[in-house]
Amino acid sequence: MPEEAAAQLGGTYRPVRKDPHSPTPPNAAQPVVYTAAGRKRPRLLVTADEIKDIRKRLDGPVEKDFFACLIENADEVVAKAKVPPPGTPIQGRGFCGGHAECALAFRLTDNQKYLDTAKKLLLGMSRCDPAGGRDPLSNGHNVGEIAWTYDWIAEFLKDGERQEVVNFVRHYGGLSFNYVNAPLGYWVNTPMHNITICNWSGQGTAGLGFHDEFDEAKVWAECAQRAFRAIAWMTPPDGGGIEGPQYSAYGYERKTQYYEAAKRCTEEDLYVQAEARAGLWFKHLSKPAMVPRDNAFCWNDNGPYFDAHGPVYSLLALARRFKCSRTQSVALKMWRCNVGSRRGFNWTNILMYDPTVPEADWNDDATAALFEDLDMVGARSSWKDDATAVSFACGPYQGHRAERVYAGDPGGSHHHADAAAFQVCSRGEDLIVDPGYEYIKYTSNHNTVLVNGLGQLGEGIKWFNVNRVLHFNGTAEVLSYADDGKATAWVGAAHEMYVPEAKLTRFRRHVLYLRPDLVVVLDDLAAAPRSVFVQLWHSQTPWKEMGDGAWGFAQERAALTLLPVPVALDGEAHVETSADFGLLKDMTKHKEKSYGTLRVESPKAERWVFLTVIGIGDAKAGAPKLEVRAKLPDVKIVKGPGAGATIRFDLEQATPPALV
Repeated sequence: MPEEAAAQLGGTYRPVRKDPHSPTPPNAAQPVVYTAAGRKRPRLLVTADEIKDIRKRLDGPVEKDFFACLIENADEVVAKAKVPPPGTPIQGRGFCGGHAECALAFRLTDNQKYLDTAKKLLLGMSRCDPAGGRDPLSNGHNVGEIAWTYDWIAEFLKDGERQEVVNFVRHYGGLSFNYVNAPLGYWVNTPMHNITICNWSGQGTAGLGFHDEFDEAKVWAECAQRAFRAIAWMTPPDGGGIEGPQYSAYGYERKTQYYEAAKRCTEEDLYVQAEARAGLWFKHLSKPAMVPRDNAFCWNDNGPYFDAHGPVYSLLALARRFKCSRTQSVALKMWRCNVGSRRGFNWTNILMYDPTVPEADWNDDATAALFEDLDMVGARSSWKDDATAVSFACGPYQGHRAERVYAGDPGGSHHHADAAAFQVCSRGEDLIVDPGYEYIKYTSNHNTVLVNGLGQLGEGIKWFNVNRVLHFNGTAEVLSYADDGKATAWVGAAHEMYVPEAKLTRFRRHVLYLRPDLVVVLDDLAAAPRSVFVQLWHSQTPWKEMGDGAWGFAQERAALTLLPVPVALDGEAHVETSADFGLLKDMTKHKEKSYGTLRVESPKAERWVFLTVIGIGDAKAGAPKLEVRAKLPDVKIVKGPGAGATIRFDLEQATPPALV
């Protein structure tokens, strides 16, 4: 019985149960009702009373550091501010930017130099040509930041200057609004895509900021509210983001910026309870040793970091909204580790921070979690910087809720064809790795399985082929999960994500992570007709043969051994292993970086089982020696990390592997 298997592991069996009910669809006819605060300035991100409160606590232990970041950014803008000639076409996000941080710095200090620079840049941009603004990403940034600056310093502008800004925003925002509402871009009907969120965040902020200046702005705000109601409707209940670390941080950045403006200007709170779990999701998506530009597990079209888009300020906003100590601790830990500490919108930290929310102890959370909507598993040996950590993903690209409630693609272009893949890091180093941003998507670039050389739906073109995934109902899921603090175990099913030509009828990846340094993977595969299955493992270091069928490598601080264990189901069991070191196909980021690829290949078979044991150790001791005895359903670790443990697998039931 599943319960008995979990009891042997020492935990409680919990089959993965997806939320069987769709959340209530948003009401498209719900009007925007402006509050009293929404009818006077300042009203976007901060009110006059909030400005007074922030000024009173600028010497607070946290606020002092956040304020210094704001002033550092504003001083840099003052030193470098240049106004383009009138009529210059607007190009790119941040065009003629920096005025918003200067405007905020002025409101908090009364220093005239910040006001003068904010006015110079704002009016300079208002004299540029918006006609080329056909990029919704850039438009979202630019028109939103203009709205913040105008909101914060409008009372210090002359009548003619105010009218100049209003006329420009009406023109520029109108062009942007017409463009994003015309079927000219992929992102028009993709509510969870970062470009869509970015555009509606800026467009809607301008709508809220100028709703009493011209009638079109009211329409922008109404459309933005409708868009964000839909986004909230499809938000993964586990608090995650469908686009991986950096792009999901981008989505949260722009959502919270709009939500905070809407919360002050309207009677509607757009935050949804699912977002209360975002802090835990960011925490488990983080590598144990968080350092600048190398702090996140690299899923989808991302680098291994959050930095470009916070996420400190987004997490601070979420912590404030949900009074969540955990989320507060994640935000402040990232800040102290310099995760994006001087990048993006971190000058807004001081606006988002609520000192009344206490900071939870970093070590209080369990060291493993399953995020059931995105079907991601995070498990690690501890919350220390040198911990071993495993990150695993095996869900539908859009998450189960969006898969259920949205008839189309909600925004999966940055996804990868990598269901049932995972990554491992230890002692501050990446060991089993994902290479990041792909120019063309390939399953072969990831730590999963090929069938007769064929990979998963979604691969083969520049953007993830969502149309093919949707046409063939491609999906994946974590079937079961258990954790007792000593070991974490789960089973993922991915066969429905493979191209129909593969004729794959079964792919269950059973995983047991035994703390601190042992991972055991059993891949149960079946196809008709007989097929060749290939298991792939990628590293940043060349793989070397270590004898007795094992492969491994040592890096500066960590070493890894991977042992493919032949397992007989019917007939003789044997595998062919080979390794190479070179460039992966069609990479965008790290395109000149070589990776080690280990291939473990089966003979032709209708059904095949790969059993793989991974041991991790300290580099000074070298790659650990492994000795394993396997006679399914049991696997005995004789030598190496986890020595003495016996692990039982049930190939027919979707129960987690268990220690016996």
